Amino acid sequence: MLGALSRLDNDDQLEKEDGFRAVVKADLGKLLDIVLKDTADHISTVSPVLKVLAADDCEVALELASRLNVMPRRDVAYESVASVLVAQPYTETRLASVKKALECITNVDHRARATVALLGALDPNPTKSDWVPHLEEFRHHLLRGHQLGHWDCWMVRASAAAKCEFPMELFVDRVKEAASRVASPLEESNLYFQAAETLAESAPDRAQSYYDQGARVAATTPFSTAATCKLFELCLSLVGRAMAPLARAGLLDDDKLSRHARLVDHLPGIIPRIRVLNEFAERMWCAERTDLANRVVQEQLRPLLEEARLVHASVARLAIAIAFPLCACRISSSRCPFSKICPMWKPTTRLSTQLCLGLGIYQVQSLT
Repeated sequence: MLGALSRLDNDDQLEKEDGFRAVVKADLGKLLDIVLKDTADHISTVSPVLKVLAADDCEVALELASRLNVMPRRDVAYESVASVLVAQPYTETRLASVKKALECITNVDHRARATVALLGALDPNPTKSDWVPHLEEFRHHLLRGHQLGHWDCWMVRASAAAKCEFPMELFVDRVKEAASRVASPLEESNLYFQAAETLAESAPDRAQSYYDQGARVAATTPFSTAATCKLFELCLSLVGRAMAPLARAGLLDDDKLSRHARLVDHLPGIIPRIRVLNEFAERMWCAERTDLANRVVQEQLRPLLEEARLVHASVARLAIAIAFPLCACRISSSRCPFSKICPMWKPTTRLSTQLCLGLGIYQVQSLT
């Protein structure tokens, strides 16, 4: 009812005469109090209501998002509010509410993803040109190279449509910034191809330069798309599964391990390699070959974790979330490859136990 009234009563005429929306919102508030008290999964319960409230009264929507019972659910709620707001006509109140919603997202990686998601919510908005001049203040939430590249390319196209200036020098600098944060050659080549497509009409010479850069980078990897890379990663997962019985029987020699390592090296990027190696080490551990699991961690996973740390903090966090549960099983903290990335790690401390459990849960959620 609240959504229907919002669409029918754009000028608040019915509200002034009868106060229907105030009555509906009051009844809805009482119902929400009961729902939040008696349910566990708040986000699935209140998500439809949250979207209607965001379109009708952003402050009430933000207040409802803050009442959800678990931090990840609150983050999802704030993201939902921000996306609904940018799909509405621009107002300063809505802009301030979008800013508040993004800042209330606790997880910085989730906040970055929510910021990129704003562009998808803006695309079907017929008045998105009014939003474009005000989006710059959200860019600092972005972390990964592919996020920065997607954002800036979208901004160039949207600025041209809105007749706003986006200097070429600024775009070139930002492509360089994005390229410095990529985690794989495939990601880097996609960045250059995206930049070339964006400038194809307005600056064909610069677009050709970016296309050539992308082609050179793409030539360094045998995988042309993320889908083919993922397919090869799944194949390596099957190889690791087949090698577990050999490890248990004591038949997994250095030659087989080195051949597996060479296959993993073909993956274009840090994160896919960490996923494959982490799963392989887990299989060795489950096969009661902790010596092989520790060897994979020390000789292969640890260098990749250090490499991820050097790329960007967001890449390092993702790498840790993947590999932490396995490495936390090791007894000695001095041998743990997270000692430099997570200096607070000590196996006997409550904080580290909570961190391990939290990251383990995060990994399980990402798989499901």
